[in-house]
Amino acid sequence: MAGVFAIILLFSLVEAVDERLRAKKQKLTTNMARFGYIHLFSYALYMMLPVAVLHDLANGDIVISEALEVFRTVMELGLVLSALSGFFLSLWLMQLGYHSLKTKAFSKPLGYFTIFISIIVLFSSGYESLYGRGTGLVIIASILTFLGAFVIWKVWIGVELLRKNKMESET
Repeated sequence: MAGVFAIILLFSLVEAVDERLRAKKQKLTTNMARFGYIHLFSYALYMMLPVAVLHDLANGDIVISEALEVFRTVMELGLVLSALSGFFLSLWLMQLGYHSLKTKAFSKPLGYFTIFISIIVLFSSGYESLYGRGTGLVIIASILTFLGAFVIWKVWIGVELLRKNKMESET
């Protein structure tokens, strides 16, 4: 349930960021939000994979031995969806960083940080899809991705969205 709530909030974040950039320069943002939406859609599918197997187990539709056979396929499909999600997240972040620097819709440090995080996300998802989970480099890249893209960046962009909206409403 928390994952569903997070996805809904992230759709709102993509829309709010796109709206801010569209206010600065309309033609630049027409395709950018699509990458964010594709990322969220593939990530939602990735999150639902284990739920489907657990649902079948809980309802007695399959037995544990069948679930273990299905689980390997589900893990591989999850790895593909995770890599696809990371690729589209990286594209969205890279465009967002570039457009925020170009339009000055967000601060320059946030723009540069966004581009930096997009490179880490692209490397992390690509390396993970090639070599699988569990290697030391993938674990480090996953931690950097989580801290950078999912904690620091989202808090920072949220503060900037709120700060700019507050400043616009005061004038």
